[in-house]
Amino acid sequence: MIDIRPRVSEYTVAEGGRSPLEFLGRTFNAAGNSATNALSSDEAILTTFSHYLGRIDRVFLDKKGKFQVVYGTPSELPQRPNPIDEALEVAEITLPPFLYNVNQASLRFLEHKRFQMKDIKKLENRISSLEYYTSLSTLETTTANMFVADADGLNRFKSGFFVDNFTGFTPQEDGIRIKNSIDIAHKELRPRHYTNSVDLIFGPVVNTDPTADLNFATIEGNNIRKANDVITLDYSEVEYINQPFATRTESVTPFLISFWQGTMELTPASDTWVDTVRLEAKIIDVEGDYTSTVEMLRRTENLDPQTGFAPIVWSA
Repeated sequence: MIDIRPRVSEYTVAEGGRSPLEFLGRTFNAAGNSATNALSSDEAILTTFSHYLGRIDRVFLDKKGKFQVVYGTPSELPQRPNPIDEALEVAEITLPPFLYNVNQASLRFLEHKRFQMKDIKKLENRISSLEYYTSLSTLETTTANMFVADADGLNRFKSGFFVDNFTGFTPQEDGIRIKNSIDIAHKELRPRHYTNSVDLIFGPVVNTDPTADLNFATIEGNNIRKANDVITLDYSEVEYINQPFATRTESVTPFLISFWQGTMELTPASDTWVDTVRLEAKIIDVEGDYTSTVEMLRRTENLDPQTGFAPIVWSA
């Protein structure tokens, strides 16, 4: 329940020497009064009157799901009361002076935006698109304002230019001779790189017998240990628990069928590999057959015919 009764303020005006009882009626004759005229010029009067004041209230919803009303202070210029900590403001109620009908109160609800995951996804897509076109516009403006001197030292006339954000090879596809690499994740132009995998072997790797099997070689170093094909820091084995009184095993369920569980050991236990990211298929019509094209790319683009790696995508 909300108390909407405004406050009453009283005022008193002084009049020299006259009784307030003279103004209780509307008949101002000579009988019972000190003067015929109730009001006279150049004299003070004494009277008391009261009027209503307005107020502003605020409605809050706390974290426990309960509504709370904060009542404002009645005033000629009403102000909003202080908010409640850890509560959500729902509405603001403005009560005019002398509230005769509740419909005269002004109720203003506060708008709170409620974002769902689909709304956040839409915002993310819009922001991503905005960043994309903003970066292109910035690059175009920078390129247009770039000073390129000609033979006379004047700014060269630019008949046209294009902007590449380095997210693909479409702007560079003038044939198949691409002389650079691009970092798609960071949208950067990078130099060509060479990608390969190297097998690690057990040392030492210098002044060794080329016919010796390094898997059985002594590992050089301090505080290390070799266990099969794994090298770790040196450690000591400590017995965790011991039962010296057991002589044999006894099955608690002898009626079940016994089975044997085997283990398999692979040699080598691991292998080197490269994480391959396959791009979408791209068809380029080139005169000649596949073998000659691959051979040409091997000589000009350092293409590996076995893996298909070419040094044009950074962090491939």
